[in-house]
Amino acid sequence: MTLITLLDHKNVLILKKKQKIMKLKASALILLLSLFNHLQAGIAFSDDFNDGALGSHLDNFEGTFAETGGQLKNIYGTRSTIRTSDSDYISNDFIFESTITISSTEIAFMGMGTGAQDPNLSNEPFGAYLRMHDSTLVGGRVDLVVNSSPLSGFEFVDYGFGNFGNGTHRVRSTLTGSLLTFDIDQHYNGTFNTDASSSVDLSLFSFNSTNSHLFVGTSTSGAAYDDMLVSVSAVPEPASLSLLLLSCGSLAFFRRKRKIV
Repeated sequence: MTLITLLDHKNVLILKKKQKIMKLKASALILLLSLFNHLQAGIAFSDDFNDGALGSHLDNFEGTFAETGGQLKNIYGTRSTIRTSDSDYISNDFIFESTITISSTEIAFMGMGTGAQDPNLSNEPFGAYLRMHDSTLVGGRVDLVVNSSPLSGFEFVDYGFGNFGNGTHRVRSTLTGSLLTFDIDQHYNGTFNTDASSSVDLSLFSFNSTNSHLFVGTSTSGAAYDDMLVSVSAVPEPASLSLLLLSCGSLAFFRRKRKIV
């Protein structure tokens, strides 16, 4: 074997090694980007509804809501909802708050899910949510229900865990792991005090990254929403954290090896 042949063979081996390293680095970067997107699932925002135009963080998918008088209202008077543009709030812990003013015959909704109407259940929204009645309906009862699958009906109910009726209330929805908790301040005056609370374990139902919007809604036009706030905790579960550390370690190894070479 001549010297030129040996050099050519060595160059081929070096080239193959470089190509292999490049593929591994690309795979590590793709994994990092995927994990980053996971950690950023579900954006945080606040909205006082004073600018007269719905922000991009909200999806007025039924075309029935508008900002009016510094509040978010159903302007058509038919049962409908408005939801967040992001659909992956199930992936991270969050706090979802809004002030709800109920002034006439009404059922106000607030929760997590698609928010779309279920024609098999009197057009109730799909999701896990509160149903807050005005004072003339079942005594102003507050219910926590889950309707996550077509034709299943309510899969979970906690009827009457509060009875508040008309007035200005503050509702706080908190997701911790798979536990979704609703707390209500009946006479909100700027400082949140829990007057009633109910929880449900979402791991028992069909929630995923495509159907986990946050939403509010009304059955007529007798309720308004204000000072909406969403905060998100981007804490990865152990499996994702392990993959993240592995990816970072792989990239660090390749970078160190390149310096040594």
